[in-house]
Amino acid sequence: RRMLDATLSVGPGQAGTGAVGASLAGVRQFTSQLQPVALRRLDGGQCWTPAAFARETAGQTISALAGIARPTRFFDLLAALDIPCHPFPLADHAAIDADWLASLPGHWRLMTAKDAVKCRGFAPALLARCVCLDVAAVPDPALLEWLAERLGPPAGPPARAPHSHR
Repeated sequence: RRMLDATLSVGPGQAGTGAVGASLAGVRQFTSQLQPVALRRLDGGQCWTPAAFARETAGQTISALAGIARPTRFFDLLAALDIPCHPFPLADHAAIDADWLASLPGHWRLMTAKDAVKCRGFAPALLARCVCLDVAAVPDPALLEWLAERLGPPAGPPARAPHSHR
């Protein structure tokens, strides 16, 4: 139902394909990919590149949780980054209990940014063991071209008011 008034749809997929699954009549479809940016401790104590985190935690037990529509996408991304983990898929938008989180195996708890915000107010010692994977959405270049065609050239700087000299 949400797509009835849509002009375009952007979803996961391979760049350059211009399609994201089933065709929707009259709705132009584009893809985007998630680009891992950094991993950061939720207490703000440390930040790593994905490669640095993988090296530093090699051989350690890592529990990963994802309360998103498709948790396996998060776990697959971690595997592609060479970060093996014990996956704990949660329902989309699931609440996270601090005691449950603390009981997971291993030192590190790795999660999505969407799940990280649910941990605000948890004990500092627990937050120091929680790590969020920050990602950036990288749109298919065809989407950017499509938008540029519809929006036209960028506007110039705003016009300045005439300067009055007294």
